[in-house]
Amino acid sequence: MTDWRRLGRRCVIAVLLALPAYGAAPSSAADAPAQIIGVIDLRGVVMESSAGASVMKQRESLRSALKASVAKEEKALRDSEQELSRSRTLITAEAFAEKQKALGARVVEAQRSVEVRRRGIDMTAGEGLDKLEKKVLEVAATIARDRGMNIVLHSSQTVFFDGKFDIGKATIEQVNKDMPSLALRDPAVLIAEARAKQKPSSPEAGGR
Repeated sequence: MTDWRRLGRRCVIAVLLALPAYGAAPSSAADAPAQIIGVIDLRGVVMESSAGASVMKQRESLRSALKASVAKEEKALRDSEQELSRSRTLITAEAFAEKQKALGARVVEAQRSVEVRRRGIDMTAGEGLDKLEKKVLEVAATIARDRGMNIVLHSSQTVFFDGKFDIGKATIEQVNKDMPSLALRDPAVLIAEARAKQKPSSPEAGGR
């Protein structure tokens, strides 16, 4: 999940990184340029952009597919449980215990699988929002520089500001042109990549 407080801080940092374009640092306070401040609601820009809407739509679609899959698996498990219960008087106690154990293992595996898939959905949505966030910061920095601004604050950091200093609308318009949509990666691929990174290296690799 994206930490919007972190985004607010990064928004300021991203624009400040563009300051070298204004020239060398002033030799004294008297030479320092006047502060021209811009304001932006970073979360609003991300979520109101067409790419942001695309990410949310894809995430909800993935969640709906997972919900349908879970419902189907739950029904299958209930049917198996009922079938096992009906067979209790028809098989030996040992056979019943074995089948009951196998059903319990299926339940545990189903729960684990659902949690992994949920994590995969969160991962791919988070990756998409991070990519969009980076684009928004780049566009905001460019707009601020073009308007002669040398610092940009998140709107939540201000009590009052004149609307003419708000660069949010211009940022959304440009982001929509540059990135009208954003395709999320397959959650299963991200989970596989995460597992691969967690695997310990082989002794041979470690010895080299």
